[in-house]
Amino acid sequence: KRPSDRMEQQPNDFYVAVREGYRALAKREPARVILLDGNRAPDQIELQIWKIFCERSDSFLKDRTVG
Repeated sequence: KRPSDRMEQQPNDFYVAVREGYRALAKREPARVILLDGNRAPDQIELQIWKIFCERSDSFLKDRTVG
């Protein structure tokens, strides 16, 4: 077994604070931060990420089209 790294040594309270920080950021900036349900199957999460990426990159490219 490999030794724990610095992040793995953090107490649970640290991860609760990080999670709450990201939730607050997502609430303040919903166009920039998206929360995903990490309890779902990895392939479902991947599909959701690709769907969001494609939707957002499409609008991102349209907004920056010169002409």
